[in-house]
This record gives sequence, C-alpha cells and structure tokens, in this order.
Amino acid sequence: MSCGARSRQGALAVAALVSSLTAAPGASAQTPASPRYAYAPTGTLTTPVTGTAAGDVAPSSVSGAMVAVAMIGTMRSDLRNLIMAQEMYWSANHRYAASPADLAPFQPTPGVDIAIGHASAEGWTARATSAAAGGHSCVIWAGPVPPSERPATDAERKTYPEAEVSCDGDGYRQQGEWAAAAQSYMTYALRSLERSEEKFRALNGAYAQDGDRLEPFIWDRGVSVTILVATPTAWSARATFNGVTGRSCVLWRGDLPASAVPRTALQDHPGVRDEVVCDGL
Repeated sequence: MSCGARSRQGALAVAALVSSLTAAPGASAQTPASPRYAYAPTGTLTTPVTGTAAGDVAPSSVSGAMVAVAMIGTMRSDLRNLIMAQEMYWSANHRYAASPADLAPFQPTPGVDIAIGHASAEGWTARATSAAAGGHSCVIWAGPVPPSERPATDAERKTYPEAEVSCDGDGYRQQGEWAAAAQSYMTYALRSLERSEEKFRALNGAYAQDGDRLEPFIWDRGVSVTILVATPTAWSARATFNGVTGRSCVLWRGDLPASAVPRTALQDHPGVRDEVVCDGL
C-alpha cells in the first residue's frame, strides 16, 4: 500500500518552527520533531527583529568581499526570522502576508531588501537582496509552491528544500542539501508510520496493510511510503523521496522471517529491526 503526502494542517504548527533538522546547511541531518522548517529561528518576535548591518560587522578598512560575506549571513538571518513572522501572521489571518510591511514587529535589517513573491493561504516565497552583497541573494519557500515558482538565487541559481534558506556564496551545493533533507524526511515518515501502526495494533490486534486505515501521520510532500508486509505480529515499510532518485529508507518491527526483511532500493542494505536504514546519500 503506497501512502501519499499529507495535507496542510492548521498553520503548519508554529511549535515545529523551533525544531531543526540541522544546525546549519551542510551539517548531518537529524530526525526532528517535525520535518518542516529545517533552519527555523528560535525565540519570539516581541521586539523588532533586525540583524546586523554590514557597516556594523565590517569597518571601512575591511575588503568589499568580506562585507559581502557578512551581508549574506545577515540576509540568511532575516529570512529565518521571516519564517516565524509569517506563521504568526497566518495564525491571525489564515493566509500568509504578501509584504514584509504587514509583518510587524518583523523588520529586515537596514540595507537588506526582502521581497515576497508568492503568498497565499497555503504557502509563500521570498528573496533577500542587498547592494552590499556583491550580486548575491538568498531565497526561501514554504508550502505547496510548484517547482516552477520556487525562487532561485541570483548568481548560483540554487533552491534548497522547503523552508531552508539558500544563499549564493554559502559554500553548499543544491544537490547535497536536498539529499540531506531527504534522509531526514524519509526517517520522519517511517517513525510516524511506526507510531500509527502501534496504535492500530493496540486497538485491532494486528498491524495494518492499508495505510488509509491508520491514524494520519504527517510527512513532507515529496515522501512516499509503501507498507511492504503487515501481519498480526510484524510489519515493514519502505520510504522514498522524489528529489533523490533511486534512494530509499526501510524500517521493520516484530517477528519477520529473514526472507521478509526489507532492503533499501539502491544499495541493497538490509533493514535492522526497529532501526531506520537508508541508502547512503
């Protein structure tokens, strides 16, 4: 049984914003409380949110290149703070803001221009630019935004996974960021399925082969999960992610015979009971 992607529930759970997949782009992904908002800001917006202006971090004696690097970091920080501001706005208005001016107390750092290019009740996109950034930009998107409408950075044309800030000159590759996110998304999906299967068995005395019979479990839109085996005492499943062709993760629980232990699709790694095993990304 192949299970499709989840629908949006409420305001995408503002509490999930403070959970992170990684501490910074390129770091090893961790299984989060929620797979959304990988590089979410922490804290609350009780005062105007401003970063550090390039002039504050780079005196006039510092080269223009260093000023640009500092400003890229500032733009990234502003877009991370924009995530929380947008979720707070959605909670009050049931749609996302089309202009940063609607998001008080959020304010971009002086010298940073943020343009929201797509805003609806379901998602949004934004781009940060600065005259001090040397032609570099940062972008972000969240929600069911079609690939053709997801923004790309000006210089390197990069678009990272949902709610990750991608910046020109950040030293990371688009392919690597999608691969790291994919493993976390697939792991989260399988652990969510695990919880739903255990609840189902507690009520019905057996595991479910049909995912539609399970309590809803949330995963990223790019993830698909197939329940491979389900018996009264065991189950197994495989997750795939449409942005990482051929790679998968598997999980199984219970008393499966060796012949029924699932294996990953690309590298043929055998599953380990109660552990998520993935193809190397």
